Amino acid sequence: MAGISPTTLREQVQSTAPWALAEDTPAGIKARASGKRIRCTSNLDITRLAQWPHVSSATREGHTIELRSADAEPLLRRLLDADPQLADIEVMPLSLEEALAALATSETITLEQAA
Repeated sequence: MAGISPTTLREQVQSTAPWALAEDTPAGIKARASGKRIRCTSNLDITRLAQWPHVSSATREGHTIELRSADAEPLLRRLLDADPQLADIEVMPLSLEEALAALATSETITLEQAA
């Protein structure tokens, strides 16, 4: 939970969806937010990667790309097929901050659809 104080976390949780998240633990919040981060070294075009199925966000810093996906396994297979030079592969769960943002977004969409 590096980078976020308990007070800030509490404020984020209460401002996003207090009825759904305020009583949950950090581990519970992360478990409820589906998704993973894939980081790797690749020369693939980031604009095209952002359009692939299963990609919810795509960023590049130098030769390192980071993709976020709710379904990382098929995305990882496609990456491996598309770039034989793919290296430094890391697949990680979302951080607590990312999980909160993902849940807040899904809660907002759900509420807007219900209205």
